[in-house]
Formats: sequence, C-alpha cells, structure tokens
Amino acid sequence: KTCGRCQETNVPTKSPVALKPYIIHRNKGWCNSEDQLENPNIKSYMQCWTECSSKEYIYVEWFKKVCFCQKTCPCMSDTSVNSRITLVPRNFELPKNCCRDRKLKFNNKAKRNCKW
Repeated sequence: KTCGRCQETNVPTKSPVALKPYIIHRNKGWCNSEDQLENPNIKSYMQCWTECSSKEYIYVEWFKKVCFCQKTCPCMSDTSVNSRITLVPRNFELPKNCCRDRKLKFNNKAKRNCKW
C-alpha cells in the first residue's frame, strides 16, 4: 500500500511551511511616520497586518487593541512602553530611536543626536 504523502518508508513527508510576510517585534516601539492610519475595529495583530498591507501601509502597530498603519518607518518612538506589537516586512531592519524633539525626529545620527 502507498499513500500520496508517504515515501517508501511510509513516513509522511513534511509540507513546506509558508513564511509570513512580516516579522513580529514586541516592546520595540512603533514606526514614527507622518503618514498613519488608525483602525479601531480590528480584532488581532494578524488582521491588523492584512488590513494595513492591503492599503500599502506595511509598518504596523498593535497597541491596546487598536491597529495603527504607517506608510514609512524612519525611526522608532515610545521604545520604553511595553505591551506593543510592531510588525514590519520580513527583510526590514528596525531603525534607531527617534530624536526627542518632534520637529527633528527624522534626522537621526549615529549617536541618536539630531541634525540641526
């Protein structure tokens, strides 16, 4: 007898695992972008990702059961606040913290100094 998923030893072969298009970061802050959407009626961070990415907002924050979608991710804000889930595309590396001065937040330097 043979089975469609078995090899000669009758051991089932493993199916390939589909990789999610995002990476989950916990307690790393959120992508501080000037182009942001808020979706209060989302039930999970996975649904949040689906909703945001369908609108081409690929940086996602799930915080206190509210979904935030960002278009860009120039720097990270609120890095000291816990209980936040941030989703970013698989090949994306989180940027440095934002400058404290909101007007200068996008001009990070190596030592987190703002560019004047």
